[in-house]
Amino acid sequence: MVHLPDKALFLAPMVDCTHPAFRQLVRSLGGCDILFSEMLNSRMLPLETPETSTYMRWVCKDDLVLQLLGCDPAKMQRAAAILDGYAPWGIDINMGCWLKKITCHGWGAAMMRDMDMARKNIEGVRAATARPLSVKIRIGEQPDQAYLDDFVQMVQAAGADYIILHARTVADGLKRR
Repeated sequence: MVHLPDKALFLAPMVDCTHPAFRQLVRSLGGCDILFSEMLNSRMLPLETPETSTYMRWVCKDDLVLQLLGCDPAKMQRAAAILDGYAPWGIDINMGCWLKKITCHGWGAAMMRDMDMARKNIEGVRAATARPLSVKIRIGEQPDQAYLDDFVQMVQAAGADYIILHARTVADGLKRR
Protein backbone atom coordinates (compact mmCIF):
# COMPACT_ATOMS: atom_id res chain seq x y z
CA MET A 1 0.00 0.00 0.00
CA VAL A 2 1.38 3.40 -1.01
CA HIS A 3 1.26 6.01 1.73
CA LEU A 4 1.09 9.56 0.44
CA PRO A 5 0.93 12.79 2.38
CA ASP A 6 -2.56 14.16 2.95
CA LYS A 7 -3.54 16.26 -0.07
CA ALA A 8 -0.42 15.13 -1.98
CA LEU A 9 0.47 17.31 -4.94
CA PHE A 10 1.75 15.51 -8.05
CA LEU A 11 3.43 17.09 -11.05
CA ALA A 12 1.68 15.22 -13.85
CA PRO A 13 3.80 13.14 -16.23
CA MET A 14 3.88 15.26 -19.40
CA VAL A 15 5.92 14.65 -22.53
CA ASP A 16 8.60 17.28 -23.19
CA CYS A 17 7.74 19.08 -19.95
CA THR A 18 9.07 16.99 -17.07
CA HIS A 19 12.77 17.23 -17.91
CA PRO A 20 15.37 17.82 -15.17
CA ALA A 21 15.48 21.60 -15.53
CA PHE A 22 11.71 21.91 -15.21
CA ARG A 23 11.65 19.59 -12.18
CA GLN A 24 14.34 21.71 -10.52
CA LEU A 25 12.37 24.87 -11.27
CA VAL A 26 9.26 23.35 -9.66
CA ARG A 27 11.29 22.30 -6.61
CA SER A 28 12.80 25.78 -6.30
CA LEU A 29 9.31 27.33 -6.28
CA GLY A 30 8.07 25.19 -3.42
CA GLY A 31 7.85 21.91 -5.21
CA CYS A 32 5.41 19.05 -5.33
CA ASP A 33 5.25 15.90 -3.26
CA ILE A 34 5.86 13.70 -6.32
CA LEU A 35 7.43 14.52 -9.71
CA PHE A 36 7.72 12.38 -12.84
CA SER A 37 10.53 11.85 -15.31
CA GLU A 38 10.24 12.04 -19.07
CA MET A 39 9.20 8.79 -20.76
CA LEU A 40 12.01 6.23 -20.68
CA ASN A 41 11.96 3.74 -23.57
CA SER A 42 12.16 0.16 -22.30
CA ARG A 43 14.02 -0.92 -25.47
CA MET A 44 16.71 1.75 -25.09
CA LEU A 45 17.03 1.79 -21.30
CA PRO A 46 19.49 -1.14 -21.00
CA LEU A 47 21.90 0.84 -23.22
CA GLU A 48 21.62 4.12 -21.31
CA THR A 49 23.00 5.51 -18.07
CA PRO A 50 22.46 8.78 -16.23
CA GLU A 51 25.86 9.85 -17.57
CA THR A 52 24.93 9.29 -21.23
CA SER A 53 21.18 9.87 -21.42
CA THR A 54 19.37 13.18 -21.63
CA TYR A 55 16.29 11.57 -20.09
CA MET A 56 17.95 9.75 -17.19
CA ARG A 57 19.25 12.80 -15.40
CA TRP A 58 18.12 13.75 -11.93
CA VAL A 59 19.31 15.78 -9.00
CA CYS A 60 16.94 14.19 -6.51
CA LYS A 61 15.20 10.81 -6.61
CA ASP A 62 13.35 10.63 -3.30
CA ASP A 63 10.36 12.44 -4.85
CA LEU A 64 10.81 11.15 -8.41
CA VAL A 65 8.75 8.57 -10.31
CA LEU A 66 10.56 7.18 -13.35
CA GLN A 67 8.12 6.85 -16.25
CA LEU A 68 8.52 3.71 -18.38
CA LEU A 69 7.33 3.30 -21.96
CA GLY A 70 7.05 0.11 -23.99
CA CYS A 71 4.83 -2.89 -24.64
CA ASP A 72 7.03 -5.98 -24.52
CA PRO A 73 6.57 -7.59 -21.08
CA ALA A 74 10.11 -9.00 -20.91
CA LYS A 75 11.72 -5.69 -21.93
CA MET A 76 9.48 -3.75 -19.57
CA GLN A 77 10.39 -6.04 -16.68
CA ARG A 78 14.10 -5.79 -17.45
CA ALA A 79 13.89 -1.99 -17.75
CA ALA A 80 11.93 -1.74 -14.49
CA ALA A 81 14.61 -3.77 -12.70
CA ILE A 82 17.25 -1.35 -14.00
CA LEU A 83 15.19 1.66 -12.90
CA ASP A 84 14.57 0.08 -9.50
CA GLY A 85 18.34 -0.04 -9.02
CA TYR A 86 18.47 3.76 -9.19
CA ALA A 87 16.22 3.93 -6.08
CA PRO A 88 13.52 6.33 -7.30
CA TRP A 89 10.39 6.98 -5.23
CA GLY A 90 8.40 4.92 -7.73
CA ILE A 91 7.93 3.67 -11.27
CA ASP A 92 5.12 4.56 -13.69
CA ILE A 93 3.96 2.67 -16.76
CA ASN A 94 2.78 5.06 -19.45
CA MET A 95 -0.44 3.80 -21.05
CA GLY A 96 -1.74 7.30 -21.64
CA CYS A 97 0.37 8.93 -24.35
CA TRP A 98 -1.77 9.45 -27.44
CA LEU A 99 0.91 10.66 -29.87
CA LYS A 100 1.09 8.70 -33.12
CA LYS A 101 4.90 8.39 -32.82
CA ILE A 102 4.27 6.47 -29.58
CA THR A 103 1.10 4.51 -30.34
CA CYS A 104 2.36 3.27 -33.74
CA HIS A 105 4.73 0.98 -31.79
CA GLY A 106 1.95 -0.30 -29.53
CA TRP A 107 3.17 1.87 -26.64
CA GLY A 108 1.34 4.43 -24.53
CA ALA A 109 -2.43 4.53 -24.98
CA ALA A 110 -2.20 1.76 -27.60
CA MET A 111 -1.57 -0.66 -24.71
CA MET A 112 -5.11 -0.04 -23.51
CA ARG A 113 -6.44 -1.80 -26.63
CA ASP A 114 -5.18 -5.19 -25.42
CA MET A 115 -6.10 -5.80 -21.79
CA ASP A 116 -4.20 -9.09 -21.60
CA MET A 117 -0.98 -7.55 -22.93
CA ALA A 118 -1.38 -4.57 -20.60
CA ARG A 119 -1.84 -6.95 -17.66
CA LYS A 120 1.31 -8.90 -18.57
CA ASN A 121 3.29 -5.67 -18.70
CA ILE A 122 2.02 -4.48 -15.33
CA GLU A 123 2.68 -7.86 -13.73
CA GLY A 124 6.21 -7.92 -15.16
CA VAL A 125 7.04 -4.46 -13.87
CA ARG A 126 5.45 -5.28 -10.51
CA ALA A 127 7.68 -8.36 -10.26
CA ALA A 128 10.76 -6.18 -10.84
CA THR A 129 10.08 -3.62 -8.11
CA ALA A 130 8.55 -3.26 -4.67
CA ARG A 131 8.47 0.52 -5.08
CA PRO A 132 5.17 2.32 -5.63
CA LEU A 133 3.89 1.43 -9.10
CA SER A 134 1.53 3.68 -11.01
CA VAL A 135 -0.07 3.32 -14.42
CA LYS A 136 -1.03 6.39 -16.45
CA ILE A 137 -4.09 5.77 -18.60
CA ARG A 138 -6.66 7.67 -20.66
CA ILE A 139 -10.39 7.09 -20.49
CA GLY A 140 -9.97 4.98 -23.66
CA GLU A 141 -9.91 5.16 -27.43
CA GLN A 142 -13.48 6.47 -27.28
CA PRO A 143 -15.78 6.87 -24.28
CA ASP A 144 -16.66 3.36 -23.04
CA GLN A 145 -17.41 3.31 -19.32
CA ALA A 146 -17.73 -0.49 -19.10
CA TYR A 147 -14.32 -1.07 -20.74
CA LEU A 148 -12.68 1.61 -18.58
CA ASP A 149 -14.14 0.01 -15.43
CA ASP A 150 -12.82 -3.41 -16.48
CA PHE A 151 -9.45 -1.97 -17.42
CA VAL A 152 -9.06 -0.14 -14.09
CA GLN A 153 -9.95 -3.31 -12.18
CA MET A 154 -7.36 -5.24 -14.20
CA VAL A 155 -4.70 -2.60 -13.50
CA GLN A 156 -5.35 -2.87 -9.78
CA ALA A 157 -5.43 -6.69 -9.81
CA ALA A 158 -2.16 -6.80 -11.80
CA GLY A 159 -0.35 -4.97 -9.01
CA ALA A 160 -0.49 -1.21 -9.58
CA ASP A 161 -0.64 0.88 -6.42
CA TYR A 162 -2.38 3.80 -8.05
CA ILE A 163 -3.68 5.04 -11.39
CA ILE A 164 -3.11 8.39 -13.05
CA LEU A 165 -6.09 9.18 -15.23
CA HIS A 166 -5.80 11.57 -18.15
CA ALA A 167 -9.49 12.30 -18.53
CA ARG A 168 -9.54 12.49 -22.32
CA THR A 169 -9.87 9.84 -25.01
CA VAL A 170 -7.08 9.00 -27.42
CA ALA A 171 -9.11 10.71 -30.16
CA ASP A 172 -9.29 13.88 -28.00
CA GLY A 173 -5.52 14.17 -27.89
CA LEU A 174 -5.12 17.44 -25.98
CA LYS A 175 -8.12 19.18 -27.54
CA ARG A 176 -11.03 18.59 -25.15
CA ARG A 177 -11.17 20.63 -21.94
